[in-house]
This record gives sequence, structure tokens and C-alpha cells, in this order.
Amino acid sequence: MELKHVAKKAAKKAAKKAPAKHAAKHAAKAAGNRGKDTQRAYEHLGRVQSLGSKMTNEDIVGAKTIAEYAEQSLRAGEVKDAAELLRAAEHHLFGTLALAQPADQGISAELLATIREQQDHFKARAADHGACETAPRAIASLYKDAWKRAAAALRAKQYTASLEFARAAEALTHANFAKLLSAPQQTRALKAK
Repeated sequence: MELKHVAKKAAKKAAKKAPAKHAAKHAAKAAGNRGKDTQRAYEHLGRVQSLGSKMTNEDIVGAKTIAEYAEQSLRAGEVKDAAELLRAAEHHLFGTLALAQPADQGISAELLATIREQQDHFKARAADHGACETAPRAIASLYKDAWKRAAAALRAKQYTASLEFARAAEALTHANFAKLLSAPQQTRALKAK
């Protein structure tokens, strides 16, 4: 009888410790992810700045708008959202650069099918993430524009540009705009020539 009492007491004590231990593990993992997200944001920002510095103001308008929201995300402490937005800006810039390349006439039917599959995959993932329905108007507009540009580039046989715009659109859907209700402030992230 005494053994049952001790076992019950030990079980209660363990149950009380378990949530605390789980919370500590979860907090440590979140802190690790935050560091990775900060590094991702930093790396994407560097690529966005490098690409943007070689392009005209007209070419960087969309990426600049996205970068402004990324900056706002950073100010709100939403590092993961900032990293995703900067990833979208990077793909947007790469897509814009790729539009300057001639059409790719020499790809196989198999590769073209894979490219179309990849675009369908990006569309499905974007739909799963809400397709920017709750995003600010500027981001929702850029999202729709990226899909239009992806489709136009695919028709023009500019497959690299098509995939980059599809990636940009899909990346925009990963950001949570709930905490970013106000319009973005001017950013220094992109400076054109």
C-alpha cells in the first residue's frame, strides 16, 4: 500500500516537471530557429542589396516594396517573416534579371514538363498558405503580378525567369502580416544607381 502511495506521488511530481521540461526544450529550439532565421534574413538582404545595386529604379520597385515590409517585420521582431519576404524579393530580382536573357529554345520536353510541374507545386503551396489573401494590398498586388509574370515568361520560353517569379510569389505567402498593419516606412535596403 505504501509503495502505491509513493508511486502516485512520484507520478504527480513527474507530471508537473514534464510541461516545464517540454517548454524549456521548445524555447531552446525556438531560440535556435530565431538565430537561423536572422542569418537567413541577413544573407537574403545581402543578395537583394547586391542585385538591386546593379539594376534601375524601375526594375527594383517590386523588390523594394517587399524589402520595406521585411524591414517592418524586423522592427516587429518577426525575423522569420523578414527572411521569407527577403527571399521573395531576391527571387523577384532574379526573375527580373532573367527576363533580359533570350528565350531558351533548346530544352527537352521532359525538362519543360518538370518546369510546369514545379510551377504547379509552387501554386499549390501558395494556395495552402492562403495565396496572400490577408496580405497588405501592395503585397497582394505583387503576388498576383509575380504569377502573371511567371506565366508570361513561360509562354515566352524564358523558363528561368518564370520559375523565379513563381518562387517569389510562393515565398510571399510564408509571411504572416497580422502584426504588420501599418504601411511600411522608407527603407535603405535597396539603393539603385
